Amino acid sequence: MIELSGRLRLNFFELAQAVKILYDADPSFLHPIQAETGISRRMAYCLLDVGKLIDAGDLSKSDAEEIGWTKLQIVARHIMDHESVTQEEFEKFLDIARVTKARDLRQAFMGQQNTETRAEVFHLTQDEQSILREALVAFGAKKVPSGFTSKEVALMQIIDAAMGAQS
Repeated sequence: MIELSGRLRLNFFELAQAVKILYDADPSFLHPIQAETGISRRMAYCLLDVGKLIDAGDLSKSDAEEIGWTKLQIVARHIMDHESVTQEEFEKFLDIARVTKARDLRQAFMGQQNTETRAEVFHLTQDEQSILREALVAFGAKKVPSGFTSKEVALMQIIDAAMGAQS
C-alpha cells in the first residue's frame, strides 16, 4: 500500500480497493495511515468511499479510470446518500459522471441543467480582496470553511445594482 500511495492518481483504483479491504478487516487501520503512507485521513476516507463504490457496483478499472478519481468520489458520496441503489441507477450515475464536469456533477445528479459557465480571473490587492468579500457577503454570499457559497449570484446582484445606478 505504501508503494501505491506514492502515485495516488495513477493507482487510485487499486489503492481504493486495498483501503476498503483493510478497513473491513479493521476500521482503526485508517488512524495511522497518514504517518505510514503520507495520505491524509481525509484522502483515506475518500479512498474508502471509492473502494466501497467499486465493490458495490462491480466497477471495472477501465470504467473507473475513464470517469476519474475526482468524479468517482462525488458519485460515491451521492450514492451513499441513498438507502439503496439498483444496478441500473448505479449505471445511470456513472453515465452522468462520464459526460459531466466534476464541478457540475452534484447538480446533474439532482436533475438540474447547468448552463455553460466560464471562470473570470481578477488580480486584486489584499485590501481589494477584502472589499470584494465584504460586498459579496452583503449581497448574499455565505462564508464557509473552503471560501464562499453563492458568490456568483451575489456578484451578479452587485453588477445589477451598479448597472441600475448608472441608468
